[in-house]
Amino acid sequence: MIQALLPLIGNVLDRVVPDKNANQKAKREIEKSLTDNANKLLLAQTEINKVEAAHRSLFVSGWRPMIGWSCAIGVFWLFVGHPFAVYLDGLDGVTTPIPTIDNEILLELTFALLGMSGLRTYEKTKRHCYMIKASPNFTVDELTFSETATRKDIDNTPSDEVLDNLLITAWSMENVRELLNNNPILISSGYRCLELNTLLGSKPTSAHIKGLAVDFTCPKYGDPNDIVDAIFRSDILYDQIILEFDKWVHIAFPENGKSARKKALIINKKGTMIYSQ
Repeated sequence: MIQALLPLIGNVLDRVVPDKNANQKAKREIEKSLTDNANKLLLAQTEINKVEAAHRSLFVSGWRPMIGWSCAIGVFWLFVGHPFAVYLDGLDGVTTPIPTIDNEILLELTFALLGMSGLRTYEKTKRHCYMIKASPNFTVDELTFSETATRKDIDNTPSDEVLDNLLITAWSMENVRELLNNNPILISSGYRCLELNTLLGSKPTSAHIKGLAVDFTCPKYGDPNDIVDAIFRSDILYDQIILEFDKWVHIAFPENGKSARKKALIINKKGTMIYSQ
């Protein structure tokens, strides 16, 4: 609900509050109020969960743990089991169809079970970042999350300028998703702050730093080469696309107001070369 209300409220405030400082202050106050109310609802749901858990009937107290373990198994397969199975399958050179799980449905169910279907918040330093949709199928969270940043305690919170770019990236990825028959896209890397980008050994000119690039796969559509081929032949306005080590696809989009170079490359153990069909 908050995800839907904030843009609408923002549009109204832009019209009725022309002063920039007053406008931003009003938006922050409204967002805080909506968030506080949402948190109150979460606390109420938590109390309901406690009552159910203490019930004598297994049908009342056990249904949530049963679904919870099902979700846990699904999440394990999605992030650990499936990638490992794909790796093992590729060792003998013979491709075998491996079952996949729709990550969107799985994660929505998991968050709903945890009482976070509408909002998931976490605190980073002194700033709150919300799991809001940057586009219908991509959230700011998945475009900025990094296991390395979490492990190394690096603050990968995007600036306002980067957030604007992430919106460009998200909506551009909607075009990619549509091209790939609307199959779920798994993003392994999106925005990287300079510290994180340097730690990962990437160039300081990387579009990841600006929030204009993602590394991804789409198992339900095909392997990374199939994806690059489809995008290469499409009219999608990408700035650069790279088939990296036959394992994932890197795609970058032009900044607002700049033209798309539509540069296609291959990077592997032999080096960097121009992609051709």
